[in-house]
Amino acid sequence: MKVLLINKYFYLRGGAETVFFKTISLLKSKGHEVIPVSTKNKKNFSGENPYFIDYPEFREIPLKHKIQNIKSFFFNKEASKKIEEAILKEKPDIAHIHLMFSSFSVSILPILKKYNIPVVITAHDYRLVCPASALLNGKLQICTKCQNGRYYNCFINKCGKSGYLESFLFMAEMYFRKIFYPVNHYIDTFIFVSQASFQLYAKLNPEFKKYNHQVIYNPIETKAAYNPHRGNYILYFGRLSEEKGIKTLIRTAKRLPDIQIKIAGNGDLVLNDIPHNVELLGFKSGKDLEKTISESSFIIVPSEWYETFGLSAAEAMALSKPVIASNIGGLPEIVENGITGYLFDYGNTESLYQTIQTAINIDDCTYYQMCNNAYNFIRKFSEEKYINNIIELYQNNLKKK
Repeated sequence: MKVLLINKYFYLRGGAETVFFKTISLLKSKGHEVIPVSTKNKKNFSGENPYFIDYPEFREIPLKHKIQNIKSFFFNKEASKKIEEAILKEKPDIAHIHLMFSSFSVSILPILKKYNIPVVITAHDYRLVCPASALLNGKLQICTKCQNGRYYNCFINKCGKSGYLESFLFMAEMYFRKIFYPVNHYIDTFIFVSQASFQLYAKLNPEFKKYNHQVIYNPIETKAAYNPHRGNYILYFGRLSEEKGIKTLIRTAKRLPDIQIKIAGNGDLVLNDIPHNVELLGFKSGKDLEKTISESSFIIVPSEWYETFGLSAAEAMALSKPVIASNIGGLPEIVENGITGYLFDYGNTESLYQTIQTAINIDDCTYYQMCNNAYNFIRKFSEEKYINNIIELYQNNLKKK
């Protein structure tokens, strides 16, 4: 098969990009040809091709440039032109979209339909039902007020991080899409990365129950060697942003002065008043990150938004690390309380405090059994299982062509 793989970013920005690049490599390993399509960026990995588009990071550009790019925000003609060029020259069998909004826009969908290219999309976030994508309002509180198409709440609650203009644009784009380019007319299969994310989509827009969909968990590289080690610190690794619950973690750490907590990652979150037992490690990746995970006792994922999956939790368990996680979104599908780690009430410092106390006080026998459980459980998310499911899904869509 020849697959057109589309994503807004061509560098490791978050979980969606991790899955995007793994999908490329796994498809190639199975003998399939991949044509990646993305946006141009100085951070990009090597591998750009003539089909990459010029589009700025909308949230980062000045107001003047936002106004200049408004038309493309709704319907990016350059993107549709590039996709058409790719179709005519490369003749792909199928298109798989990861992230497309605030870059490619819905403009690429009618072009793909024009040439009868089956389209699947992975819902890495909630942009298909939430204008601001994360189900968080302007105060970064969980919000589902846009349920059943009430997108005006995005503007009222100033859900765009840059303020009312961005909120208005997000709201207007959703209405534009709903009226002129409803995605269910163009998407053949919706892929959800957890049962929880699908159920939330179906709650916010019951029409999703009728659409062709499948739950395919994100791919996790399973390690051949099982080598558990009980370290002397708890580790958070990932993006540093408000919804990740890091401030709740730091407030809790102040009540646990004898427990060492390390935080690895970067982002736009400003952290102040860091207690002495919290160490900021900066960004880590590759073998350096694996070593830091392996030498910890527990990994902590204190998210305060509806995680569609919980990639960092799964990656830690592949290294035989039990996980302390908030009980929200897809995380309870990965972390089984008392078996592969512990769950606590999201955003609740008292619940987190009690959970950490429980975790650090278990005996070694219980701890290593939990490591073993985590390591074995995560094999259900193996790369081999993921790519076989993806290829089967592609083939099923091609049969309907």
